[in-house]
Amino acid sequence: MNKTSKEEIGKRIRDLRKKRGEKQKDLAELLSATQNSISKVENGTSGLSLANLIKVAEHYNVSLDYLCKGEGGTDILDTLKKYIGFCYSRMEGISDDNNSHLIPFLSIDSYLFRYFSQVAHAKSSLEMPENIKETWISQAEKEFRDTIIKDTYSDTVSFIPLRESVLEEQEHKIIYAIEKHIQE
Repeated sequence: MNKTSKEEIGKRIRDLRKKRGEKQKDLAELLSATQNSISKVENGTSGLSLANLIKVAEHYNVSLDYLCKGEGGTDILDTLKKYIGFCYSRMEGISDDNNSHLIPFLSIDSYLFRYFSQVAHAKSSLEMPENIKETWISQAEKEFRDTIIKDTYSDTVSFIPLRESVLEEQEHKIIYAIEKHIQE
C-alpha cells in the first residue's frame, strides 16, 4: 500500500492517538471537528487540511514527514535527529604535541540555528522592550516552522561544543588552538 495514502496517514494518526490514550473525541476537539470526521480520517475515507495535519503533528510531537510519509520518528528525539547531528572528526595541529585528536562536532540545521540565535539574542537584550522581544521570537518561530513545511533541511552549521567551564578555564588556549588551526 502507498505510504502516503489517506488510509496509511489515517492509520498513523489512529496509532498516535491510541498511544497517547486519547479518544477520537479528544482529537476532534483539538481540530474543531466532529468525532465522526476523525473516524473517517482514521479509516482513510477522508483527509485533513494541511493546517490540521500540522496541528496533529505538533500535538503528538512528530514530524510532518512521519505523519504524511511514514518517514522519520514517532517521537521528538527521532524528529530532532533530522535537525541536529553529532560526530567526531580527526584533526591535527591543534595542540602543542602536534598529535591528531578526535574532535566532537555538532551539526545543526541552519534554520534551527538561526532560530535559536535570534531567540537567545532577544532574551538576553536588556534594552529591548518585552513586547518587541515577544514579536521577534514569534517571527523567528514562524520562519522556522515555514521551513519545516517546505521540508528544506539542506544547510547545516557545524561547531565544536564545549562546556562553559572549559571556556572559562582555558579561553586563551582554545583561542590559540583555533587560530593556529585556521592559519594552517
